[in-house]
Amino acid sequence: MAIINMTRTVQMASQETTLKRDVDETMLKLEPDAAPLWVLTNNAKKRAPAIAPKFEWFEDAEAPLWGQVNNGTDYASNATQITVADGTIFAVNDLVIVPKPTGAGQSGLDEIILVTTVAGNLLTVTRNLGGGAGGTITATSSLRILGQACVEGGPVPTVRSTQKVPHKSACQFFRTPIQTSDIMEATEAYAVPEGERKYQMGVSLVRHRSEIEAAGLWGQFYEDLESTGSRWATDGVKARIATNVTDFSTTITYSAMLQFGETGFRYGEKEKLCMAGPHVLSAFDFFSANKILTNVQDSVFGVTIKKIVSNHGTYMIANNFRMEAGIAGAAGFNDELYLIDLPSVTYRYLAGNGQNMNTKLWQDVVKDGSARKVDEYRTVAGWQVRHEKKHARGYNITQFA
Repeated sequence: MAIINMTRTVQMASQETTLKRDVDETMLKLEPDAAPLWVLTNNAKKRAPAIAPKFEWFEDAEAPLWGQVNNGTDYASNATQITVADGTIFAVNDLVIVPKPTGAGQSGLDEIILVTTVAGNLLTVTRNLGGGAGGTITATSSLRILGQACVEGGPVPTVRSTQKVPHKSACQFFRTPIQTSDIMEATEAYAVPEGERKYQMGVSLVRHRSEIEAAGLWGQFYEDLESTGSRWATDGVKARIATNVTDFSTTITYSAMLQFGETGFRYGEKEKLCMAGPHVLSAFDFFSANKILTNVQDSVFGVTIKKIVSNHGTYMIANNFRMEAGIAGAAGFNDELYLIDLPSVTYRYLAGNGQNMNTKLWQDVVKDGSARKVDEYRTVAGWQVRHEKKHARGYNITQFA
C-alpha cells in the first residue's frame, strides 16, 4: 500500500475514482416537470453514445403512392396519354385510381386506369378498367397507385426504391460553472443548511439540464471548425419539422385541433408527447370540458401528464413552463404546439475512445491558490430527431373558441 505524504485533495480522490461525479441519475429525478422531453427520452432509454461531435444518419421513406396530373387543360374520356408531375413514381402494369368528386352531377364512382408505358412524365394508359365513372380527368387530378396487375408469364416488373437521405446533428458542449468563496462556505445561512456550495450545485444542475432541453426543442445544427477550438450546436425538434406545420391564424378551435391530429398522427406512434405554451393548454382545457376525452393527470417518470384522446391518437400533454411569451409582449413560444413522436427522438452523448462525456460534475476545477471553490457541470451531448413526418408543429395560437 502506497503512502502519500501530502495534503489530501479532490484531485487525488478523482484520480483514485473515489469521487462520484456522474450526475445523470440525479438529473432524472430532479424537478422532472422542468424538462419533460429530456426526462422522458432518458428514462425510456432513448439515449445512445456518439463517437464524434457531429453525428449523421440516413432516413428512407416508403415509395410515394400518390401522384398528380400536370397539364394545362382537362383530359377527355378517350385520352390515353397523360402528363404527370413526377413520372418516376409510376411503372408499367400499375393500376391507378383517379378519385372523382361527388356532387354537381358527379356520381362519385372512381375511374381505374392501367399504365402501359412510362416515358419521362408522360404516361400511356388504358382508360376506365372495370367500368367505373370514366369521363374527364382534370388538369390537376390526384392519382393513387393501387398496385400492379402483371401479365401472366410476363417479364420482371420495374424495380422501385427510394433514395436514402442523410441528416446531421451535433453534440453541443454545455458548461455550467459554480463558484463559492471559502468564507461563504464556512458561513451558516438560512435556507442553505448544507452550505452555499451544495445549494448552488442543485440550482445549477436544474439550469444545466434546462439548457439541454431548450436545445432539444429550439436548437439548429451548427458547426464551426477552428484550429484553436471548434464549436458545435445541436439540431432540435422545431427546426426538423418541415412537413406537418400548421398556422392556426390566431384562433384554435376544436375542429382545427382534430384536423391537426389528422396529419400529426399519420405516421409513427398513436400516443405522442404534446409540448405547448399557455394559450394552447388553456384551449385543451376548454375543449375537454364536458367531453369524455380527457384522462386524469398521471405521472410518467415523474412528469405530470394529462391525456386527451382522439380517434387519430392520444395527446400526452406536458406543461412546459418555459414555452412562454417574450419580454414585453415580444415573440416567444407561448403560441406554439409541438407533437413529438418520442421513439423517434434520441439523446446522443459523446462517448468515444472510452471517454464518456455525458453530464458530470467536475469539482475544484481551478487550482490557483485563491480562497474559493470552482465547480462545473459539463455535458457534451445533442439531439437526434428522426423521421420529421412523425412529428407536427402548430403556431400562431393566441386565442381559442
